[in-house]
Amino acid sequence: MKLVNLLPWLSLVGAALCQTAWTLSLKLLRWSDLTTPQWPSAVGPLLGYIGFGIVNTILLAVAMRTISLTTTFAVWTALTLAFIKCVDVIWLQAGWSWMELAFLLLIAIGIVGLKVAAP
Repeated sequence: MKLVNLLPWLSLVGAALCQTAWTLSLKLLRWSDLTTPQWPSAVGPLLGYIGFGIVNTILLAVAMRTISLTTTFAVWTALTLAFIKCVDVIWLQAGWSWMELAFLLLIAIGIVGLKVAAP
């Protein structure tokens, strides 16, 4: 596969990673800290919220120029969901079940099906 053909897919994965980081920064951001003397603790998540949101939008737009809209959105949403679950389990120490894993695999199968069926 040529690098030119791979670039939109790499942009799509990058957009999903940025969306994951954006979601995590939203979770870590405490708006009330911005109005108190503790505001420096809120600056990092706020900058992440702004920065990751902008980069996510740009990378998603790059991917949408080449990949069909429905495939792009489905892959972006599914990858973001999978990445958020991984962060949730690994970093935030949340639990997981085999049923969750099974449904994530069903989403992955659906994405592969979209890619294969796309014109």
